[in-house]
Amino acid sequence: MKRTEFEAKYWNYYQHIESKFMNVSSFVYFDKANFNVYSYEFVSLLQNIGAEIDVLFKQICGYPGDRNKNMNNYKGDILSSYPGIKEEKVNVSYFDIQLQPFEELERAMKWWKSYNMIKHDRLDNISEANLENVLSALAALFLLERHLLSIFIDDNTYVLLKQSSIFKI
Repeated sequence: MKRTEFEAKYWNYYQHIESKFMNVSSFVYFDKANFNVYSYEFVSLLQNIGAEIDVLFKQICGYPGDRNKNMNNYKGDILSSYPGIKEEKVNVSYFDIQLQPFEELERAMKWWKSYNMIKHDRLDNISEANLENVLSALAALFLLERHLLSIFIDDNTYVLLKQSSIFKI
């Protein structure tokens, strides 16, 4: 796959989601004190991010289009191919923090559990769509994008893409 195809199929959509996340800063100040703030916009973002993570997991694990795969299937394949993914950190510029979105990959990652709670019962679980979970899920998506890029092209190609405005490795 060429860089332009990767951008068209994956990176441009990531950038779109990131842009929607950044627009929320007009309403919710990005600060750790607001990590528990939840909203309909965070519901929408968490659903979009979670669905795209599912798409990328299927690509990375080698079963695109297979509807019968889920996180239980992904865990083993990801850990086998990327044993260090649990330790991978993402620097978050707006919060001056580091996140390890896959730290609990072998158990239940809080942001993934929240995504599924929203997906299956949004009305009773709306508080799960909060700033902290959306930020963590977006960090996970960012890392998966980088891994997919390294599969299709190479690690050095990231410098040629429009950079994330939120995350750095």
